[in-house]
Amino acid sequence: MPERREIKKIAKSKPTEHDLPFSTWILSKPADFLVAEGVIDDISHEGLRILLREEGVSFPRLKTCKTSRDPDNAAKKARVEHLYTIADGSCGGCVHSEG
Repeated sequence: MPERREIKKIAKSKPTEHDLPFSTWILSKPADFLVAEGVIDDISHEGLRILLREEGVSFPRLKTCKTSRDPDNAAKKARVEHLYTIADGSCGGCVHSEG
């Protein structure tokens, strides 16, 4: 099936190779792209996931990294980490409420 080969080829490519403004695929993006490019008429995200799994293609779980815009963030982070290292408790900074 030529469509399967094209779907797999696109899924294994980088979105930037197709002039898309993101660096990694998440399942909804290639489904929308494949329809927009006319490779297929329609496919659900679940249908695409199943097809790609059958073809041995999977996408890594998306990891996000948040950064602070606070100019004092590094100093605050260092202070909190210092407090964790000197704390007696073993719960790693848990807050316990007293009944």
